[in-house]
Amino acid sequence: MLKSVFAISAATLAAAGVLTGGSIASAAPAAAAVSCPHNGGDSLHFTGKYVQRSTTLNGLTIKLMDGYNPADGKQYAWTYVQNASANDQAWVAYSTNSGSSYIQCGRVYVTSAGAFYTDAFQTSSSSSVAMKGCAEDVSANTSKCTTKW
Repeated sequence: MLKSVFAISAATLAAAGVLTGGSIASAAPAAAAVSCPHNGGDSLHFTGKYVQRSTTLNGLTIKLMDGYNPADGKQYAWTYVQNASANDQAWVAYSTNSGSSYIQCGRVYVTSAGAFYTDAFQTSSSSSVAMKGCAEDVSANTSKCTTKW
């Protein structure tokens, strides 16, 4: 019974021009879209703040910070940049494949010199999730990220 159902289906597909070379043609499955984790917003009132990773770029100090949001008790991470100039940028790089690829979350454009930070994004205990703190020195057209955490 199953063979006859397949034969009918194959014949139908061949008639429609979908069957090629004795096999059913199909599109490659779409890659799962990765999106930024839950945005916890401003980290100003977070507790237990800690610098997870840090690096420098042309006088900028780039830190990947983490802390706990007292509103929901969950852990979040954000990028904190010191010694920034107007127009510098920062974001959290987020990966769900152990750091093979990243997306940008919470990109911030600085309007005046000083220190600034991105929104905070929920962390994960999954070994496949990685986060980095990143910044761009716009005047030098260079960017850099911390090592992954």
